[in-house]
Amino acid sequence: MSTRHRLIDNTIALIRRGVGSASVSEILELSGVARRTLCLNFPDGKPALVAVCR
Repeated sequence: MSTRHRLIDNTIALIRRGVGSASVSEILELSGVARRTLCLNFPDGKPALVAVCR
């Protein structure tokens, strides 16, 4: 599974409890990636990641 897909899958799992309760730190920890990786895959950060998950 690609890093991008891992970020998306883990974000979906976390936002089931609510978008506001899914912090970027939690997403990164669960996905096992660095903050830079999130920025490279989703330059607009959490809003862009969440938009893909909806």
